[in-house]
Amino acid sequence: MSNNHKYYLIPKGVELASLKNESDKKNIVKHMSATCTLLIHQFCYQVERQDGSETDKEERDLFNVEISSSTLKKKVNSRYSPAIKKLTDAGIIKCNDSYLAGEYSKSYTFSNLSHFSQLTFVPDPDYKSPTYDLEEPYKSLSIDFDCDKLTIDENKVHKYISTLNGKPKKVYHIISAKKILMGDYYFTIDKYGRFHHNLTNLSSNLRKFLTYENEKLKGIDLPNAQPLLLLILLNHIKEHKESQYLVDPSKVLEAIDENLDQVQLLKELVLSGNFYAFIYHKLQLLDHKDLPETTWEESPKAVRKTIKLEVLKWINAKRDSRDDYRPYIDEIIEYHFKPLHTLMWTIKSLENTPDAELTKDGILDRRDSYKNAARVLQSMESDIIIKGICNQLKDEKPSIPLFTIHDCIYTNESNFEYLYSFSNQYIKDNYNINITFNKE
Repeated sequence: MSNNHKYYLIPKGVELASLKNESDKKNIVKHMSATCTLLIHQFCYQVERQDGSETDKEERDLFNVEISSSTLKKKVNSRYSPAIKKLTDAGIIKCNDSYLAGEYSKSYTFSNLSHFSQLTFVPDPDYKSPTYDLEEPYKSLSIDFDCDKLTIDENKVHKYISTLNGKPKKVYHIISAKKILMGDYYFTIDKYGRFHHNLTNLSSNLRKFLTYENEKLKGIDLPNAQPLLLLILLNHIKEHKESQYLVDPSKVLEAIDENLDQVQLLKELVLSGNFYAFIYHKLQLLDHKDLPETTWEESPKAVRKTIKLEVLKWINAKRDSRDDYRPYIDEIIEYHFKPLHTLMWTIKSLENTPDAELTKDGILDRRDSYKNAARVLQSMESDIIIKGICNQLKDEKPSIPLFTIHDCIYTNESNFEYLYSFSNQYIKDNYNINITFNKE
């Protein structure tokens, strides 16, 4: 079973022990618990994805978790079938028996949202802490999740949650907070080196209620993260004529040598925080119908957020994508930042990716090569934040608590200024770039 949580989450009114009979093996209740837990987590995940969408309040309140049978089979081991049958027979969950090959599979939902109005945390007797299975620097980071030191203000959490609309959203936040209070932590490392744990998906509104040794947590994050990482990658290729993220950087080197002024302009814009403003002004010149006719300084935060999001879409898009501003941004970057444009589409050439996925026939899998840019940036992010800054910080000051959330690093208030100055100096020493981390 892939679940390694210290506790199972049991919905209100679910008496799993009463479903057991003499013919069952002794672990049937445990696996019914695991199945309930999985359904609840999937429910919370769907609520998180739905949060902020155009779905109206009434529909959100009626929203039920639905998880496909194939997903459950991947998550739960051989006890899946009897556990599902017992939960279904008892009316705890219901099954949509419809099935059409290649279109949709049968799925399961909880029979009533009232099951989520209250949760019971049942200890998992087979729980083994994942901390000891981690390698450095992740092991040192996971040790900071000490339930006696890291906690969350339960009163403030409940007060905030009481202001929310919709039962699903409330339940999602309650589960997240209670798991921290109970010291029920999880740790996973993805193939790009990013560290996922309880705080990764914790709402930013709840994050401010966290404390470590009775001190609030404060954080820093990379300024203009995606453009900055791309600039660092360009600089490295320019200086070293190679990159661990590319098999053949020759086209990028050629574009750099022919457009040194553009590399310098990119560096100035990124380090001054004006890269997105530059894109905005160039979009205005293209007379895009949806762009407000204001100066950057007068533009609302929503406009700035839109430009940042559209640049991110360009990083993640297929080359032939025509969505929103993507073709315009591609045109602007190709004209004003040819080396960056060449770098982007070289990364997205699967032959240039060192860890390219292969099909069963041993052929390069081209189905999602356009995602390679995002993968490279995620790898760079973890190399800098976790394997770089945090690893060196822990060597120099082992007692400092560090909690990473992708390109952010949090610590307690008494260590914050040390973290802040150290991180700025680290980037300067290792990448020959002067930046100032954002303070959160």
